[in-house]
Amino acid sequence: MLPRLSGPIGVIAALAAVAVACAKDPTADGAGTPAAIQAALAALNINIGKTGTVAASVVDVRQAPLEASIAFTTCNAAIATVTADTSYHPVPATSARAVVASVLPGTSCVTVSSGGLTPDTVGVNVIKSTPSLGTATNLPSNKTSFIIGDVLNDTARLGGGFGTLSGTLTFNLYNNTTADSCAPSPVFSEAFPVSGAGTFATSLGFTSNRLGTWHWRVVYSGDAYNKSVKPACTAQTFSVKAATTIAATASPTSGTGRFTMVDTATLGGGSVTPAPKGTMVFSLFNPSQATCGGAAVFTDTVKVTGLGKYGTKGTKADTAGTWHWVASYSGDSINHEQANPCDASAQVVVSSAVTTLSTSANPAAAAVGDTLKDGATLGGGSGPTGTITFKLFGPTDATCAGTPAFTNTVTVTGNGTYSTSKGFKSNAAGTWHWTATYSGDAINLLSSTACAAEPVTVT
Repeated sequence: MLPRLSGPIGVIAALAAVAVACAKDPTADGAGTPAAIQAALAALNINIGKTGTVAASVVDVRQAPLEASIAFTTCNAAIATVTADTSYHPVPATSARAVVASVLPGTSCVTVSSGGLTPDTVGVNVIKSTPSLGTATNLPSNKTSFIIGDVLNDTARLGGGFGTLSGTLTFNLYNNTTADSCAPSPVFSEAFPVSGAGTFATSLGFTSNRLGTWHWRVVYSGDAYNKSVKPACTAQTFSVKAATTIAATASPTSGTGRFTMVDTATLGGGSVTPAPKGTMVFSLFNPSQATCGGAAVFTDTVKVTGLGKYGTKGTKADTAGTWHWVASYSGDSINHEQANPCDASAQVVVSSAVTTLSTSANPAAAAVGDTLKDGATLGGGSGPTGTITFKLFGPTDATCAGTPAFTNTVTVTGNGTYSTSKGFKSNAAGTWHWTATYSGDAINLLSSTACAAEPVTVT
């Protein structure tokens, strides 16, 4: 901060800058004779804490600049001081320049004089600094509005400006629901003395008691060096709405396989007149989304036309485990948004279907060199997908523990009978064994046949 100087207003300060040169010989028409002193500008605006410059020249009757002594003095050193600009060295020395330094916001002047000429005056206006003021309405986490009965608080960050900020910071709360104007008077006000930049927050707050549009307006008073800051009334506009409730019910709450899961939600609370509007979004999360995070695997949006029960057309399960329904009401201009929690209140437990696999060798007895094939019938599945793998083990592997002589995998597209797409030409006499294994999928359990279930005698 520049040092603050004192002195009576109107008193001429000390000489600040002088340019000295030899006057030219006058001529009969006055050329070369000093006729006037002229400053380069009529007024100088300086922000507090900054400096500016004033230049001036002595001219003859033809407006030609002359070499002459020029003095700069301040009209009020308490507002701005003037000193010689030692960095200014014009050649020839037909002008001079002074540095004007701000001290205190206000209006002053610099007088430019030379010999017996009429002095010229430059107005000086030292401008207050403009602090920054940022505000934050303390909305509940993840909410866009308050519920009636909530305590309303506000936070402001005051910074910038010049020097150590002083004055007051006042929080005003308005519940004007008919217009974006902060009138006639706040329903709540709290003021804080300012002794520097920092964060300020209301400590008591105000319990909301009316639906509609509210406004916070934070006003900084300003001080001797800094301007006041008064944001528009609409700078912090928010809503206070009626509380709503949602009771969601999954149907059914459990099942096996690919059954259809639906959800219903009853919207309660809120306003009766006018009836709530907006939408209800039903979102279904699969077992990998235990906290209902990420994108839902299924959504259904229905229109809300008042309090009551709403439902979704639902979708089929495709994975075993615990699913969760979340019903979310969008809210409207006077009713608060709401959603049921991601918990057991609307969950669906899906169990895997138990599959069966029966096989039939073709042929069951053969001679060496005959082609051996196998077939399997898959049952009990719920829209099963995946594969069935057929394996053939030779006479030396009676427990089917080693490497199969032949393997064939086929794609499953539902319950039914499947067979090897190609067979294996037997090359040794003895008892051969077929095994078949269904891979299972996200909602159907694996099933398989035992090694001894399908012996094939080759002679």
